[in-house]
Amino acid sequence: MSKAKYISYESTGAFSKLVIDYINKDPKLKEFISDFPSIESIKTQIKQKKQQRIDRESLAEVLSEQYDKNGIDTKGTKVGENILKLNDEKTFTICTAHQPNIFTGYLYTIYKIIHAINLVKECEEQIPGYQFVPIFFIGSEDNDLEEIGTFNFKGKKYQWQANGQTGACGRFLVENLSEIRDEIISNLGDNEIDKIIENQLIRSFNKKKTLTEATQHFIDSLFKDYGLLALDADDKRLKKSFKSVIKDELEKQTSHRLVIEHNNVLSKNYKIQVEPRELNLFYLKDDIRERIEKVEDEWNVINTHIAIDSIDIVDTNPEYFSPNVILRPLYQETILPNVAFIGGGSEIAYWMELKSLFDYYGLAFPILFVRNSVSIVSDKIFSKMEKLGFEESFKPLENALKEKSLEHPAYIKLLEDLEKQQNDYKELTKSAADISPNLEVSAQAHLAKIAKINDRIKTKYRAHIKREFEDLTNHKIEILDELNPNDKMQERNSNYIQLCIQNNVDIIPTLIKYQKPNEHKYLVLTM
Repeated sequence: MSKAKYISYESTGAFSKLVIDYINKDPKLKEFISDFPSIESIKTQIKQKKQQRIDRESLAEVLSEQYDKNGIDTKGTKVGENILKLNDEKTFTICTAHQPNIFTGYLYTIYKIIHAINLVKECEEQIPGYQFVPIFFIGSEDNDLEEIGTFNFKGKKYQWQANGQTGACGRFLVENLSEIRDEIISNLGDNEIDKIIENQLIRSFNKKKTLTEATQHFIDSLFKDYGLLALDADDKRLKKSFKSVIKDELEKQTSHRLVIEHNNVLSKNYKIQVEPRELNLFYLKDDIRERIEKVEDEWNVINTHIAIDSIDIVDTNPEYFSPNVILRPLYQETILPNVAFIGGGSEIAYWMELKSLFDYYGLAFPILFVRNSVSIVSDKIFSKMEKLGFEESFKPLENALKEKSLEHPAYIKLLEDLEKQQNDYKELTKSAADISPNLEVSAQAHLAKIAKINDRIKTKYRAHIKREFEDLTNHKIEILDELNPNDKMQERNSNYIQLCIQNNVDIIPTLIKYQKPNEHKYLVLTM
């Protein structure tokens, strides 16, 4: 039977000041958001989003075509039902997003998707009269292959080379990814979950698919029963809705000015996550995704000989333009009937740079939720954490030992005795001053030597006390090895497949059961 413990994000020591302040609803962040996350704020957000025109017909059409082309039958399924629901003006989405990392990448991708699914369930229960759909926005236009193509499995780091393909990674064919896939499969056993994963990998990452199609197929195989929609927004019909922003960016570079102004205020208290470029669009065509720079009356595509001399191209070919990290959130919120966005700490940080840009374009700024974070541990480690204290378990080893030594009764008694001794010597020094100035100087020098000796005594005491905590040290090492494999948070190092194999079970149903979308707590969980 699974066991779960919820602790504060702050006690893990793994999250930024901005994230902690946001979770604690610090008033100084209010100007950078619509409202703090809650069911009530989503209710208010619905009213704002209703005022924004969404091309629901194109959205549903694109999704239907993508699933059909990908060989995914949606008839009579919850996925199919949710696609149809998007045509209804009373349907809203709860969105999370990520690049199409190979084999889902790190665990946090799974956690943020589950957060969206569970938040949809809460909204449906608590906001009558409306329908809600979870959606995974695939960042298919990203071209950071180093990040997208990295995968850790059984202690080995894999890096997909993609046979020299260039441009948007989502368009890459996964033909030569089969070598990594087959190596993963060769490490699977004969258990039921291993066989299920093997079948999913073979069907999803076959040679004929692009990376985006493979990602959509694999994500669907994991979450179809929960009605999750996986969208590739690299589509001309969807880009049409974004034409006005593309034109404004090309002509006026509005995003740079507004985000810089916004960041000047935000930076008074927090580190800026992303600095905007003067022009925050890429040119996207075939195997090219390169930045655009404005030079006098035309726009040059860097690292190419391509020059754009007329803004009219946006009307005929909006699909040639790809937003970067600054404009991608605006594109997402232009094409989706979205009321809440779920992101990690860095995502929340750069979204907070964008509120004035959303206001400028008349777009509803979604309610931001810090995604659920989870550590999945063995029963043995959970018991050790229970004994040591869950908050204590997350502290670095040296910090824990230092604090334990400082709390030891013998050490506290030593400090009291040394302080009394120090005060006695200070009185002697005062008496020396009454006899002779030279004697006072001599006494003060001896007092300084005594202080150094006392420091050495305290160090010796702490060293011996630490030895008493040898068991604590060993327990801490075991705990931290599971919490932070390779000195990284588990969710930023391990993968869904790895955790399923380790626990001999599909971890998703248990995560669905225990992840709480609206409580803002860190979850420690056994399978």
